Amino acid sequence: MTRSCTQRFRAAALFGLALACLTLSGGPLPQTWAQTPVAAGVERLLPANTAFYLGMDGSIAHQAAWEKTAAYEALDKTGLTDLIRKTIVYFVNQAGVGEKEFLQVFDQISRHGVSVAVALPEGGLPIPQALVVLHEGKSLAPALDAFFQQAAHGEIQFTTRDLRGRQVTSAVVPNSPGVEFGWWVEGEHFVLTGGIGAVDAALAVADKKTPNITTHPLWKRVRQEQAGFEVSVVTWLDFPAIRAKYGELEIPREPLPPLAINKIVKVLGLENLGVAMYRSGTRDRATWSETIVDAPGPRSGLLALCDQSAITVDDLPPMPASTAGFYASSIDWTKSYNVLVQILRDAAREIGPPEAPAQLEAVLDQAPQFLGFDLAKDLFDPLGNVVAAYGDQQQGVFGIGFVLASKVDDAATLRKTVALLMTRLAAASNGEFTIKSVKKYGRELTIVQMGQVPVSPTLVVDDRWLALGLTTQSIDSFLLRGDGKLPRWKFGDDDRDARQQLPAKFTSITMADPRETIKSLLGLVPMGLTAFQAAAAQGGGPDKPFPIRAEDIPSVELVTAPLFPNVSVSTVDNAKMLWQSRSSVSSVPLLGSGGSGTAATATLVALLLPAVQQARTAARRAQSINNLKQFGLALHNYHDVHNHFPQGTAANENLKPEKRLSWQASILPYLDQAAVYNQIKFDKAWDDPANANLVKLQLPVYQNPQTPFDPQLGNNVTHYIGWAGLGENGPTLPVKDPKAGVFAYNRATSLREITDGLSNTIAVSEASKDFGPWAAGGRATMRSLTKKPYINGPDGIGSSFPGGCNVLFCDGSVRFISQNVDPQILEKLATVSGGEVVGAF
Repeated sequence: MTRSCTQRFRAAALFGLALACLTLSGGPLPQTWAQTPVAAGVERLLPANTAFYLGMDGSIAHQAAWEKTAAYEALDKTGLTDLIRKTIVYFVNQAGVGEKEFLQVFDQISRHGVSVAVALPEGGLPIPQALVVLHEGKSLAPALDAFFQQAAHGEIQFTTRDLRGRQVTSAVVPNSPGVEFGWWVEGEHFVLTGGIGAVDAALAVADKKTPNITTHPLWKRVRQEQAGFEVSVVTWLDFPAIRAKYGELEIPREPLPPLAINKIVKVLGLENLGVAMYRSGTRDRATWSETIVDAPGPRSGLLALCDQSAITVDDLPPMPASTAGFYASSIDWTKSYNVLVQILRDAAREIGPPEAPAQLEAVLDQAPQFLGFDLAKDLFDPLGNVVAAYGDQQQGVFGIGFVLASKVDDAATLRKTVALLMTRLAAASNGEFTIKSVKKYGRELTIVQMGQVPVSPTLVVDDRWLALGLTTQSIDSFLLRGDGKLPRWKFGDDDRDARQQLPAKFTSITMADPRETIKSLLGLVPMGLTAFQAAAAQGGGPDKPFPIRAEDIPSVELVTAPLFPNVSVSTVDNAKMLWQSRSSVSSVPLLGSGGSGTAATATLVALLLPAVQQARTAARRAQSINNLKQFGLALHNYHDVHNHFPQGTAANENLKPEKRLSWQASILPYLDQAAVYNQIKFDKAWDDPANANLVKLQLPVYQNPQTPFDPQLGNNVTHYIGWAGLGENGPTLPVKDPKAGVFAYNRATSLREITDGLSNTIAVSEASKDFGPWAAGGRATMRSLTKKPYINGPDGIGSSFPGGCNVLFCDGSVRFISQNVDPQILEKLATVSGGEVVGAF
């Protein structure tokens, strides 16, 4: 990545990281639940034609409301919030974004809030205009101005002008259709905007020449109507406005005619999809959120799938009393199947090629014969209207206790269909798995055994439920609970409020207990941090130590004590779909392991991330070391046959070194690539047509797993280079020259000529940049030390591993050398007969 690209990335990352961190945590850190009114004067800056709106209020006005919640007790009072803040800052630094500038933006948003509006301008190119307002962000103006100027790195020429009484800094993005980027201070707020004509459009709103967002019908709905809880974050997405703007745009489909977006929308049955709106905040000790999607009936296509009958908790299958998470939904299987088939038919007729309808009908007609049964009549009709998935932690860890259950209306028909399906699956597996039946608790269980796979999926169809689990024990427990011999889940004392506050009838329900996941993850954090610190102490880790120690992690019981299960339900009426959630910490369900709070899980995963990253880096470093050791073995085997190492480039006086084949091509037979070697024409250039197909081959031994793939270079690059001594003329020096290295263009080096000692002379190392094909002679595969710093410097010797690179010595050993090593040491290690005393390094 070039410096200018890096700077632009940092500019985008500054806001992106701050907003992403705040969103991941469920709100600002410290958590910030505010009243519905936004900061004074912000609404008059946002345009009326806003299609997407995000409003996050700050912590100053409503810290008291947040401090009443269970999440505050679990996160802030225990110190977890402070730990995640330190972790975020650490990784922000590792990404190249300055700590000070990031924290300024992060804290400003956290304390005062931010508004984001994306507007769809009338006429012109269909490019939206974006506006970001940092509430009360005037004090950030000097730092942000300097930051954006620096991030442009001279590629974008910003100018500051007096526009309508403001000092506006802006520029048109090069090679764009007039997209501009600008910022200024508006009262006490900092305004940032982008798009075609974005600055003028934003100033027109601020000067009341065009309407602001308060005239939008959704403003009153999301910001002024009573929500039943204290709102902190609001969002809307105006699908009708987006369809009106972009619906008639056509997608080219050669050789088929262009396809309008609205036609796709209609085929999918989304033409009635209205506004999507989200609000979150607090209600007593809980965090509360709701999502509303307008979809007035009658609904068709995908929207028709939402029209399911209501169920209650009494309709749920017998789930474990100790389950930490489940999801259950009402579903009419036959109706859903018919809806999806109709969508396929509409798509084939309306947007497919002429032959598509006939082909689809042929497939549908042949399906019963292929399957041996009719999907609708024999599989979906016998199923009832309730399906659930849950984790049974008593039956296995890491999701092994997962169970999927569906209500049954016609057990006899369903058993016949399942038996036929199992028989066909076994026949199609070619012996890879076997199926057997056993009788337990008066039912017949079907068990699938799959060789060495450590689970035995088991299925049962009784008179009330079809259940599928990953282990026989999970199905045993399911049947025993259904028979009343084991306790089953029901609302308890710690989630009684959820049952009272959420609708009793719903189309889906999710329960996720964050306490179980927090216990598991928080228990791993101290070990992960200890492992990370130990690995970093051995070298090769980040320059700046991780700011959190194992002893900083709070007690698991202290964190989980105030928490309670999170419960979410969805309901449907003739006008909309509604999802409501009551949580102790904002959550998403994780079946098989229970539930996890987004805020808490983000904290814990962030704390574990250093250890995970260190483990991944260690594995990649081990692979790269193995590659280098294979080079060492290949070089010595080559020496055994030829009495010298290979020349840096294959002998060919008719070609320049950059056109000759490389030493890496010469050692192919000793890397189990004799078939490739035997077909290479060494009397031709590496890029000659005679060698074209061969040199394009990807050879994993030549690629460092830590180095990111570059699609512009292709797969045939090498990330390793031979060392050619000191100076620009190193590859041309005779072996007796004190600056000569192991490899040179026109000579080979024998072991007896390495008088400095095999363990004191570097033959090969990882490369950090300027990669080229493994078959190419010259700089792609051979370099000398010319400019300091020698590692991760201008010469491209180094690696993507933090802190230095791995090198192969002539004795076959591999060592990691720090990028901070004394340059004189490296100069001594680069030569074969310099006569220097190396010493310790």
